[in-house]
Amino acid sequence: MARKYGRANKILQNTLMTLAPVVVGIAVGSSYLTEALGGGGGGKSGIIEECNKAVCGVKMTGLTFSADTLKIRPNTVVVWTNTDKLFHTVTSGSYKDEERGARFDSGNSSLIAAGEKWEHKFTTAGTFDYFCRLHPRMMGQVVVVGDPLQELPPAALILVTGFASASVVGAILLKKNKKKDMI
Repeated sequence: MARKYGRANKILQNTLMTLAPVVVGIAVGSSYLTEALGGGGGGKSGIIEECNKAVCGVKMTGLTFSADTLKIRPNTVVVWTNTDKLFHTVTSGSYKDEERGARFDSGNSSLIAAGEKWEHKFTTAGTFDYFCRLHPRMMGQVVVVGDPLQELPPAALILVTGFASASVVGAILLKKNKKKDMI
């Protein structure tokens, strides 16, 4: 009989030892957990970034968009990468806006899970606010300014490279001819 109680105590002790870190984690991180699961949470990272590439990135981390303000040029693709452990969306506007999600919304197709990406191409100049539908205080902004980014087609690159090479070769030959004239 003593043996049964001994085994029961052992099981109870193992169960408590297994649950203790979870209980402590919930107690310590309760505000984060409550906000994250309750639709709150999030904020701004305070990071402003300029990107002059054809593809620019924003990370979702710590219930923020980083950079939360991204300055780009028209025809730029922005890729949001979820490095958080929670699901997120990228939804145009703000949670108070009746037109939220009208310009772009990752949540229309699915939520962005940890490790996943979502992208949108910005073709016109303007300021585009966005937020996470699940964490409405998680906000960001894309500012599109200037002339569109245009990539030269391969033929144009060959032509430009050819002109540059011809110019260098021409300059070398001209210099050689001048030396001959001096002699």
